[in-house]
Amino acid sequence: MSHQQPHLVILPTIKAMIDPAQPDSVILTGKFLTGMQSYAQQWPGRVTLLIEAMQGKDSNMDHQQVKIADLPYTLKIVNFEDKHLNDELAIADVVLASVHWRQNHISQLCQQVNVPCVYVSEYAFQTRIQMEKTRTKNLLVFLRRYQWHWMHERRHRRALALADGLQANGTPTYNDYLGLAKDSLLYFDSRVTSSQMATQEQLDQRYSDLFTDRPLRLAFSGRLMPIKGADHLPLIAKALKQMGVAFTMDICGGGELEASMQKKIQELGLTDSVRMCGVLDFNNQLIPKLKRDVDLFVCPHRQGDPSCTYLETMSCGVPIVGYDNAAFTGLCEQSAAGWVTPMNSITKLARQIAILNQKREEIVTHAAQSLEFARHHSFEDTFSRRVDHLIQLSRPTDEVAQSTPNTVKRSLVNPQKETAQ
Repeated sequence: MSHQQPHLVILPTIKAMIDPAQPDSVILTGKFLTGMQSYAQQWPGRVTLLIEAMQGKDSNMDHQQVKIADLPYTLKIVNFEDKHLNDELAIADVVLASVHWRQNHISQLCQQVNVPCVYVSEYAFQTRIQMEKTRTKNLLVFLRRYQWHWMHERRHRRALALADGLQANGTPTYNDYLGLAKDSLLYFDSRVTSSQMATQEQLDQRYSDLFTDRPLRLAFSGRLMPIKGADHLPLIAKALKQMGVAFTMDICGGGELEASMQKKIQELGLTDSVRMCGVLDFNNQLIPKLKRDVDLFVCPHRQGDPSCTYLETMSCGVPIVGYDNAAFTGLCEQSAAGWVTPMNSITKLARQIAILNQKREEIVTHAAQSLEFARHHSFEDTFSRRVDHLIQLSRPTDEVAQSTPNTVKRSLVNPQKETAQ
């Protein structure tokens, strides 16, 4: 194994979308391509992406078609159940796999070829169950799916127990899996770089007239689907109207609920204060809008997934009020910013906004705290820490054992603090 040019092999959960008419190209999300570009730039050696294929498109909103030959890393279409997958893993110096039902065997395969394996985890078990509850109305179907998830949760834990490391996105999955892999790292996902973050001058300008009687400027961005709680936004707006709060609400995004939400806005008589803005370009439209035109972000997410919406909004100096899912609750505890309200309680979320409308100085205070937290978790800083973590774990086993306790907690909240368990 060469320490000068280590070989990183990545197995993601996302699939490459294939057009049979263009076999030299794949369709991937812009966010995923940005992450892979960063691996290619920061990893001190070769990077190989082993990815499964699908036809058609998924529900993401930022698809991009790219030529495989133009990518700054090697992309190979594989089947994770192929008996020859070991051959691809054996030439790696470290494998970055995903906590996913199709990858529960990867840490075992890595052990067989003596290659360190690190898993990335996005969802805690509770989060996966919350997502199923949102999209499954039939009780018997839900119970079968619950059993399926529980079976694979046990397999996830066995896989992590064989792994050399874990990189956990958000506090729910970090807390769930801490102590299973030898070395655990907590991070918060975001696409916003340091140069894109709001400045104090922009915060001052945005809030310069906040203490007048102008309407409070609310916003939401993301996929318009039930697990994001998008269907509650018109109802929250209606409750605010009934409470006498002067406000505007911009809803940015697209998805399965878009048409029904537009209809509901009209039915509830909200067209004077609620606007559907469609899907905005992230860098050129959404980020500038958040930094310039939004006082408070409304986030009725029903599940505790580690949505990058949280950090990206905070990096614009916009504080968040949202439901008490595990991810948002954990983030508020870490950042001391934002307001947590009971899950699915439209009235209580609206009442919190009404309180803030009367105590607007709290919005300014939380905006500053949100931005301060985000500054420690920019895209490039977070990515650099994750790459450093992989580089350390790519060393030979005996070298790692001499310098690393059996289990290490790493937190990107305080990267300098490590506690042996």
